[in-house]
Amino acid sequence: MGPSDIYQDKKTTRRQCRHSQAGSALIVSIMMVMVAFMLSYVGLQLITNSNQASTQQELYTAEAQNVARSGIRDALQWFQAKNVVAEGDATPAVAYPDGAFEPQSSTNPAYSDTMDATIGMVQEYPIAPNGVLWGRYEVPRQGPSPTPYVSLAAHDISAQMIPGDTDGQGNVWSVSSIGYVFANRNPSIPFDQYPNKVLAKTEVTTHFYKLSLVLPADGPAFSSNGASVSLNYNGEAEEGSTGTCSIGVTENVSNIYVASGGVTQGPATLIPAASLAVSEVFPGMSLNQLAGIADNYTPTSLVPTDMGKNLYTLPSGALIFINANSGSGTVTFNATYTFNATNSVLIVDGNLDVEPYADAYFSGFIYVTGTAIIKEPANITGAIIAVNGLELSEPSAGDIAQIIYSTSEIQAAEQVLETYRKNSAETLQETGLPPPGY
Repeated sequence: MGPSDIYQDKKTTRRQCRHSQAGSALIVSIMMVMVAFMLSYVGLQLITNSNQASTQQELYTAEAQNVARSGIRDALQWFQAKNVVAEGDATPAVAYPDGAFEPQSSTNPAYSDTMDATIGMVQEYPIAPNGVLWGRYEVPRQGPSPTPYVSLAAHDISAQMIPGDTDGQGNVWSVSSIGYVFANRNPSIPFDQYPNKVLAKTEVTTHFYKLSLVLPADGPAFSSNGASVSLNYNGEAEEGSTGTCSIGVTENVSNIYVASGGVTQGPATLIPAASLAVSEVFPGMSLNQLAGIADNYTPTSLVPTDMGKNLYTLPSGALIFINANSGSGTVTFNATYTFNATNSVLIVDGNLDVEPYADAYFSGFIYVTGTAIIKEPANITGAIIAVNGLELSEPSAGDIAQIIYSTSEIQAAEQVLETYRKNSAETLQETGLPPPGY
């Protein structure tokens, strides 16, 4: 083999090496691309699975909130049915302030409040057609001393909420409900014991209120300034058979205007200035709190269209709160939107205008933060407080606009207020759990 042959072999070898290296680099590049693709695919799958699990967990958590609120609703019904009374007045006697909340269990479902009286009010029920997904709520009760204090138990907090009250009077309760969603694979064992599995848990806390009513005096009508009170022709304010005054004002009692043809039965009288305050009339309550527990609450500035949508007719036997533009507006009743209810309590944050022929027949109690103008014909039995002024009838009225004090109607209003109500405000706490798979 000559030099030229050796040179040619070396050249061929170098070329083969370069081709081999290029081929290896190509294979490595392809493998890296495949690995990158696989990693991207796996990552995408992980993200997708994570999002699906997160979405599923959010659904479970939302369902747990609904379960917890079911516990609050059932507890409220229990309080209303039992008509929980003050600690010292209960029969049988209640030994400690929180002792009035004591749900009972029974083998007869019709008489059973709970499936575990040692905890409080407890219920479980299926929430999905598959029979595996179940809900459970616990409304804990506080045991007697020396039982440790349970923060989430139902507690009588009357002393904290109403000046002059003591815990145990039953006027305000703090009530919590713990809601669970769980996979019920074996109903014969506890809900949180394997193979059963808790999928979500939430806690809801709110207040139950039982209100009282304190009038400045036994009379039909009250306002702050006598100069802002007018009884026009056929306007009547009467103390009835059980009252002690016709009109009570905090000042200028001699400036009450009673036109010829206007009628007052009973003396006009001065009343304490503080007696018209919301917190005095409804002890310990604010307007916001009253709005939060009212049976019917209208939060908008009312015009006829809104009235037709929200309060086309006033409900009877109810606590009604109307927010007339946060106190600066006027709610108007007329022939279309009538002022007719029996045994109700009406609170208007703003002005009240009852126009002629509004079918104005109302029994119970009315509280108006602004001015009330009530035109004929109108028949109101019970009492009204119109803080900034009151006008009855019109100067040339052809019919009567009257307010007559009635003890029985005030007692009916008190019964409405003494029914436990839930505050619409609530505290919600979610307990994070790992993404479930059941």
